[in-house]
Amino acid sequence: MSLRIPIIRFSDLDLSHPQVRTAADVLLRTVAANLAGDATGCVISGPHGTGKTTLAYAAMWRAGAYVPWKLSEEDGEFDWDRAAPIAQFMTAQDLIIRTLDTTRPETAVNIDWKERGIPYTIVDDVGREGIIPYISTNDRTQLEEMRHRYWLLLDYCAERARHGLIITTNLALTPTNELAAMLGDANWSRLLKLCPIGNMVSLHDVPDRRIIIGGRQPDGAITAKPASKARFPAQAPRDRAET
Repeated sequence: MSLRIPIIRFSDLDLSHPQVRTAADVLLRTVAANLAGDATGCVISGPHGTGKTTLAYAAMWRAGAYVPWKLSEEDGEFDWDRAAPIAQFMTAQDLIIRTLDTTRPETAVNIDWKERGIPYTIVDDVGREGIIPYISTNDRTQLEEMRHRYWLLLDYCAERARHGLIITTNLALTPTNELAAMLGDANWSRLLKLCPIGNMVSLHDVPDRRIIIGGRQPDGAITAKPASKARFPAQAPRDRAET
């Protein structure tokens, strides 16, 4: 990952809103299942500002982190400023435009996350992929290419490798199911295979936390407290020379 993602735990979050609490519980169950080797998925849907990405960060760090030793400190000290998550986080735009770039040779878009020991992958902001480069800007052509790239992801996760997948999206699940309409039938079927009943959560009644932070609505949306150090499982590199 090129961007430094803040270290956030679920206990850092305001989970007082019942829908946010439900989303957190689903994410915790999903993470636990994947860490136990049971490939499981979930979807967190909601409008801007309801805390989807913050929850996704907490789910990412829940798997633990690789943390190098502080070489200037005595044994047992970790350098949390250089912590790297064990789970994988990416935006939908990075996934579709860069990771699954089908305009490159076929071998360049081979997915091997499970084989590399990644317990599950989080894809944030599905539905905000943007225009796919080097593909006709015709709306239908863009949609077909996007569906094909999501098929590569979901076929890997649900069929070929059984790899855990957590999705956040602004697209509504009800009443029109905008997410299913965007993904298409083949992809939606694979996503349903990954996600047990109850693992698709809507945050559409949660107030915009950004507005709340600005003091313009009553409290009730998700907020993050300042992160603290060494509060979830860490794995230090075996060879300190690597750090």
